[in-house]
Amino acid sequence: MRFFISSLILLCSFTAFSQVSGHVYEENNGVKSPIVGATVFWEGSQVTALTNKDGYFEIAKPKGHNLLVVQLIGFKISKKSIISSKGTVDFILTENSEMLEGLNLEGRAKATSVEVNSAQLSLKIGKNELRKAACCNLSESFETNASLDVTFSDAVSGAKQIEMLGQSGKYVSIQRENIPLARGINAQSGLTYIPGPFVNSIQLTKGLSSVINGYESLTGQINIELEKPGDETEFFINGYGNQGSRLETNLGLSTPVNKNLGTTTLAHFSTTPIARDGNDDGFADIPTGYQANVFHKWKYILKKGWGGQIGFNYVNDERKGGQLQDVFDGNSTPWIFNQKTQRTEVFGKTGYAPPNKVSESLGIIYSASYQKQETQLGPRVLKADQKSAYVNVIYQNKLWSPSHKIKTGASFQFDEINESLDSTSGPQIFRFNRTEAVPGVFAEYSYEPSIMLTVVGGVRVDYHNLFGWMFTPRAHVKYMPTETTTFRIGGGRGQRTANVLTENATGLASGRSFQVLSQDAIDREIGWNTGLSFSQSFSIGKSNGNITSDVFYTWFENKLISNFDASADNLLTYYASGSNSFSWLTQLDYSPVKDLEIRIAYKYLKAEEAFGEGQNSLAYAIPKHRGFLNVGYAFPVKITADATLNWFDSRRLPGNSSLPTPFGESVMSPSYFTLNGQVNKQWGDHWEVYVGVENALNYKVDQPITSSSNPYLASFDTNQVYGPIFGRMFYLGFNYHL
Repeated sequence: MRFFISSLILLCSFTAFSQVSGHVYEENNGVKSPIVGATVFWEGSQVTALTNKDGYFEIAKPKGHNLLVVQLIGFKISKKSIISSKGTVDFILTENSEMLEGLNLEGRAKATSVEVNSAQLSLKIGKNELRKAACCNLSESFETNASLDVTFSDAVSGAKQIEMLGQSGKYVSIQRENIPLARGINAQSGLTYIPGPFVNSIQLTKGLSSVINGYESLTGQINIELEKPGDETEFFINGYGNQGSRLETNLGLSTPVNKNLGTTTLAHFSTTPIARDGNDDGFADIPTGYQANVFHKWKYILKKGWGGQIGFNYVNDERKGGQLQDVFDGNSTPWIFNQKTQRTEVFGKTGYAPPNKVSESLGIIYSASYQKQETQLGPRVLKADQKSAYVNVIYQNKLWSPSHKIKTGASFQFDEINESLDSTSGPQIFRFNRTEAVPGVFAEYSYEPSIMLTVVGGVRVDYHNLFGWMFTPRAHVKYMPTETTTFRIGGGRGQRTANVLTENATGLASGRSFQVLSQDAIDREIGWNTGLSFSQSFSIGKSNGNITSDVFYTWFENKLISNFDASADNLLTYYASGSNSFSWLTQLDYSPVKDLEIRIAYKYLKAEEAFGEGQNSLAYAIPKHRGFLNVGYAFPVKITADATLNWFDSRRLPGNSSLPTPFGESVMSPSYFTLNGQVNKQWGDHWEVYVGVENALNYKVDQPITSSSNPYLASFDTNQVYGPIFGRMFYLGFNYHL
């Protein structure tokens, strides 16, 4: 404590000096643009500042130091002699082209960049990266990213889910423009309601996110930025079709109404009208159905520093599958899958930035949503609905100098969630209803003396009407010993309320009896996460590259367990302590020659679940090893080509050791490769067409459904999926942008 107080006194002493202010710009074709995140310091002193979004800085001038220096990775260092103790001075930086090429991962194929200024390991994924996997929604758009794994949840729903750091995607905070999106009954399916063409960029954070965004994230955060109104009218249309009969179209229109008002409308419709059974098990490999999705928002600027946006989103999604007899002739006897989802949301943001105080701002984020989902899984009917309201008020300002900043505020989260599991014959099996009201306060302090060092510490305190007081601490540090080397370390706590039925929907697609062993089915999952990462940029002649390596460890004080192994006839769910996962990823991004981009990665995962008291076993469906290779090349005739090769190690399959022969012969799946490729051709400034193939090696799971000919037996199981079901899939599409 004495050391902390002494440090504060020392830091506060810097404010005794006079202030010099100014702006930092870059200039292109005679037009000056502000530079954010540039480090400003007095040579020979420890007094530093960072430029804000307007390129503005304020810095104290200590006695005896007259040379003011501005530096930013990718630009040449600029210095000016300042004699006066007060006044203003502006800098114009010029690019350091050699360094910029070595550090910037943004390019034609490398459309993923590490956010240098962030204390967390954060990646920005741009449009070019998403276009490498042209179909369809975000749950299917991470095939070219080694940080996330995309898997089929079961063999009948056709749904894909993400996994990060060896844990389910429900432990990732998924937001749309900093507004919570995929949570509650939507936790594992929310990304399916974001069409890829709607997206402008994605910020992917590995490990814990900021306390400002809530207490629920544990393994990462995905923030999705959609298309926004600009200074000029923009229009796009996208079309897509594949071998599995999926058809899709997306429309977008952004236009300014006047200089203070603009609007964006995005619309999506997709359909799969024909059922296919490529493995002859009598079940549709991909369900038929459709999705209609409309997103609309207004962006406005008011007087005296006020502005914001307001909008709505509506989704109607229906899928139907199961045994093909039902798909074609409506016979009610076969085992069928039928899911209907409707989701409506209104949202908004209001911000205030005082015109004369560039470091101070106030933001208010709010949303209200209603979602209803009904799913038939053979003889079972799973119903769920959720009403949610959210408000987050954030105030930020500098403290005694621009290097010291504080963000603080208050939030309120309300959820009314109803889950029930019924039988098609009438009797109700389970019903879990709850109302959550959670007010909370938070504060996050950041110390950024230069771009080379960032320290962030945050804490939030929430009061949950069901669980009482909740304390959430988190901290992150970034250190750059050189301009090309970065170390990051961070950790903290996360917690969320489990949804026993909707999060076990895949397990309900079986003949097993579903049992809840915990006395109270409504409980918190509580976990801790810590991580360390290293990043090194390099140049070899005119070739540039980057190596990133990160390790993360996640462990749970309390976690909802789904146990397929205890009995061949039962799926047991209960809460237990001790589940954990260890993740290690090393990735090389390298451009050996102009227009050729190569990304190579290796990932090691060890995930364990607390299936028995004091005993951990390997988690289901998590491969211990994964290899990844992505190659992209831009030809001089406006043609680009990308190919992605994945190798997945064997993984433990859920519960097959207790199934009757021949289904219980193997516990581990085989390892396998997948290969995806795509070629894009541009015509003029507006048109682009593309053709591609998924799973070009045509690898298929031989028997994704056990006892498929007898779906009402206890041995019937759709959870033996570890890889592709459909096989090789060709597709084509077009993009038009005006």
